[in-house]
Amino acid sequence: MTFSTSTTARLGRRGFLGTSVSTAATVACTTAVPALAAQVPHRSAARTVGVLLPESSRYPGLAAEFLAGLDAGTEASGLVPPTWRPMPYGRSPQAALRQARAAVESGSVDALAGWLPVQTARELVPLLEARQVPFLASDTGADRVPEHRFTPSPWLIAHTLELWQSCAVLGREAPRRWGHRAVLCMGFLESGYDFPHAFRRAFEAAGGTVAAVHVSGLPDGSEEFAGLRTALHGARADVVVALYSGPQALRFQRQWSRWQPASRPPLAGSLFSQGPAGSGAPQPPGWASVASWNAGSDACRSIAERCAPRSAGAASADLSGPALLGFEAGQRFARWHHGGPGADRLALLHTDPDHAPRGARQRDPANGERNGTHWLRGSAPSAAATDGLALPQPAPYCLRGTSGCSGWNTPYLVT
Repeated sequence: MTFSTSTTARLGRRGFLGTSVSTAATVACTTAVPALAAQVPHRSAARTVGVLLPESSRYPGLAAEFLAGLDAGTEASGLVPPTWRPMPYGRSPQAALRQARAAVESGSVDALAGWLPVQTARELVPLLEARQVPFLASDTGADRVPEHRFTPSPWLIAHTLELWQSCAVLGREAPRRWGHRAVLCMGFLESGYDFPHAFRRAFEAAGGTVAAVHVSGLPDGSEEFAGLRTALHGARADVVVALYSGPQALRFQRQWSRWQPASRPPLAGSLFSQGPAGSGAPQPPGWASVASWNAGSDACRSIAERCAPRSAGAASADLSGPALLGFEAGQRFARWHHGGPGADRLALLHTDPDHAPRGARQRDPANGERNGTHWLRGSAPSAAATDGLALPQPAPYCLRGTSGCSGWNTPYLVT
């Protein structure tokens, strides 16, 4: 279903979602850790890390890929890993919080890791600080951390794929590369997170115009991609930004491939728009994607090879987001496990080792999020083009001080 851009601009996130359901017409670190040496007890050599693992129908291999990354990261460090204690929590963030709280209160874990947004995990901060248990909270980074809700604590560390920042980089770069008119299409799931709106704000700040917005898979029973081709034709778009995930991303790609090449402008999106890792789906001609890691680089493919034998899914030549986060977490926890007592050991969870796959990341003191180089990868619009490109893009600054637009309460992809 396509919405007029003036309508979506006037509505907030929850208002937009409410309107989208009822509308029937289609319209054209470095982190400074406080001096905690006197506060942090020296634990025994055997340390246990509780790993919160979600269930995902959008990305069935998410938990397995994250665990594979954990093992590969600690192995790459050359250090003996801590004991991993998997803590599956299904699809409920509240279930994850209950498990984490019980594990910390019982003293059965020395640290927490796993897939949970830092905005959700902040409820645990008083307990983490009281028991002096660190939590490295990993997820996609689909939502911005609101500055007014930020609870700074060295015991809760944000660790994300920086998805909303990547989409802001794409928005800033798109007018220069492809043109100033865009169609923004997304799944109903994606519409409830910040990253599509981060793209739009950055695109408009760079002089672009979002000519049409299309949301697919609405719960009103309408056909999934009804009106999209008409909207593309009427908008005269220079570029189409497609933000989907899971099987819906693959369905979009099939729909896109059915259209005549002459009617298709360049296509861009996140790496999740290509579907789950290992799906085997070829990229549509002219596809470009942006991410906080260069998934096809030699370094990232080497990590993917390390992770492949451990994961339950099919091997992927490119490094997936969950495997990357697991790998980075594994490296950090390996160093933490062998660190001495005090703030120095805690600081090891706040920073990546030298030669980390994503390079140096900077921490924003206003909300605790990290950011750095983002990679734009893609090919020329011609289907015959085979040479890809991967250009590092500086971190986006155009959204500083703006509020988030998210409306969902569950982590992205945990459905």
